[in-house]
Amino acid sequence: MKTIRLELADSIYDRVISFLELLPKNECHILENQITQHQALSEAFEAALGTQAFADISDPAAWQREIRKDRPLPGREE
Repeated sequence: MKTIRLELADSIYDRVISFLELLPKNECHILENQITQHQALSEAFEAALGTQAFADISDPAAWQREIRKDRPLPGREE
């Protein structure tokens, strides 16, 4: 078996992967390398930073305590 490395434009990436997934599993394996995974994770993290999703939380420690607080189960007395 041989390995090739492709550099694809974002616009055709999904089409190429879709085609490769149609090939027999015993003849074609799609490999993801550490660099690709790291790159995707970095891009996702950068995008999340830009949203400022938690900007309205003034006291993060108090918010976390409230989120983790046990709540009574439905139909049960405390």
